[in-house]
Amino acid sequence: MVEKPEDVIMQGIDEQLELFIDRVFELSQDNLNTPHEKTFKSGESKDVITTDTGILAGSGNVSRREFLDKEINYSAPYAEDIEMGTTSSSASAKSLEKWVRRKVFANRASDAAVKRTAKNIAKALAERGISADPYLVPAIDQTVTEFKKRGIIK
Repeated sequence: MVEKPEDVIMQGIDEQLELFIDRVFELSQDNLNTPHEKTFKSGESKDVITTDTGILAGSGNVSRREFLDKEINYSAPYAEDIEMGTTSSSASAKSLEKWVRRKVFANRASDAAVKRTAKNIAKALAERGISADPYLVPAIDQTVTEFKKRGIIK
C-alpha cells in the first residue's frame, strides 16, 4: 500500500516531536543535577548549590500516549514549587526531617538537631516561600534554540 503524502508528513512531524521531547527531558535532567548560583528570596545570600534532585529527578518521565501526544511529567509533589517558586510553603517539619538529615547534616546529627532544624526550615518556608529554581522551562528554551539553529523550526 502506498502511503499518502499527508501521512508521510504527519509521521515526520511526530518523529521530530519525539526528538524535541527527548531533548527537553534530557536537558531538564541535566539542569536538576548541575550546580549553579542561586539568589534566595531573602536576597541575603548567593551560593553555588545543587538542588536536592534525588526524588525530583527520579520522578520525571516522558509519556508517549499516542500520535502527536507527548508529555514530560515530574510527579514529585514539590516539582512545580521548585520550577515556579512559591510565595509561601506548607511543608511540615516532619516532611523535611529526612531531607535535613541527609542534606544539612550528611546523616551525622542527633534526632533533636534534625527536628529543630526541620522546624526552623518549615517556619522560614511558610514565611518566605521558595524562590524558583527552574529546570524545565530553560530546557524547553534551549531545545527551541537548538531546533531553530538546525532549521527544524522557525
